Amino acid sequence: MTTINLKDFYPWYIHYELVDVSDEVAKELLADKRYNKAHECAMRRNKVHSLESKNNFEAIVITCSADNPESIIEAMERCCRLCAVR
Repeated sequence: MTTINLKDFYPWYIHYELVDVSDEVAKELLADKRYNKAHECAMRRNKVHSLESKNNFEAIVITCSADNPESIIEAMERCCRLCAVR
């Protein structure tokens, strides 16, 4: 038997609640906690990459706001090439 703190696994517990559980249950709870932490890190990492690509898009839009039609066409073609790469 393993003693776990329910506050570590469930956010709605506001105080320490120690419970004896079997070793299999404790192992599964720890594995689930690790999986959720890895998922949060991956989501944060993907959010950073999407924000970086958004900044590149804003740079293209800024260059596209020129009055010269040739520069607008060049910016559109550059945008299409960047979108095709991904």
